[in-house]
Amino acid sequence: MSPKKILAVVLAAGKGTRMKSAHPKVLHEVFFRPMIHHVLNAIGSLTVDRIIVVVGYQADELRQSLNEYEVEFAIQSSQLGTAHAVLSAQNALSNHVGNVLILCGDTPLITSETLQELVCAHESSSAVLTVMTSFVSDPTNYGRIIRDDNGSVRRIVEHKDAKNDELTVCEINTGIYCVDSRFLLSGLLEIGRDNAQGEYYLTDLVAVARNEGHIVNRYECTDFCEVMGVNSRHELALASSALRDKRNLELMQSGVTLLEPETIRISDDVEVGADTVIGGNVILSHGTSIGQNCRIEANCIIRGCSIGSHSIIGPFCLLEHDTIEGHTMVRSNLIHNENDIL
Repeated sequence: MSPKKILAVVLAAGKGTRMKSAHPKVLHEVFFRPMIHHVLNAIGSLTVDRIIVVVGYQADELRQSLNEYEVEFAIQSSQLGTAHAVLSAQNALSNHVGNVLILCGDTPLITSETLQELVCAHESSSAVLTVMTSFVSDPTNYGRIIRDDNGSVRRIVEHKDAKNDELTVCEINTGIYCVDSRFLLSGLLEIGRDNAQGEYYLTDLVAVARNEGHIVNRYECTDFCEVMGVNSRHELALASSALRDKRNLELMQSGVTLLEPETIRISDDVEVGADTVIGGNVILSHGTSIGQNCRIEANCIIRGCSIGSHSIIGPFCLLEHDTIEGHTMVRSNLIHNENDIL
């Protein structure tokens, strides 16, 4: 049986009041790029037919930021909740037969592997809806997964609507779902707004499905870091640090020495050869390529450069869009082609 077609809906209409910013929350930078770019890159590694981005606050700024992506846009003119946001993509949803992957644009740590596992878990079940969950020691502000006596998901209750016993539940809703399109639209129309925030909660789709006799599945993401929502400047920093550490570990495992990895930022589009040593407080970005057996001393910023093997870049250098031949030493941005120095 061939897999069903997938349409992805990315919710990105909110302002993000805790950011205290005039810019859309999802455009704040996490490790060299707007956080929504990380989400779209994760989706892009899947086999999806279309990607719909739901925009609202500062919609034009968001559209401009996504010029490089093949996405379509739906407008949520009034922010009336997550179910209302998904319903804003009604035109696209009504023409789609298959599964719908729903996620938020503020989860920059989500990986394509985890999203693929969610889709596979959904497609291998007889559920109309699969919700991704995770366990966390402090579930404050997250919706809680409420299960029945058989362990199946019965409903999701938002933090502000939870009762005291429900607040002790540590299994949380990540805001990521895979839903059968035949159920999704009809289910969304059944959702009301009788809750603490007066909003149409997408989480209520679980209760709608159960009330109609449908099966609701759950897929647990064991690494909460992946599904952490970024809602504040503090969480922005945490997400950036997580991606930095992941990238630096990959580089060290490939044979690169990082002398102070907690201070080094190297973007995903940078290539670094084996046996290269990189000092503290170094930033490498914009497709920079560094050969083998190089040494990048402390406090350098290098953007869009090609640096040949066996070269040394001295401390405090700023290099942009330069080509440095192999066996070259650079001091204070002055290039010396003196191989005898090396």
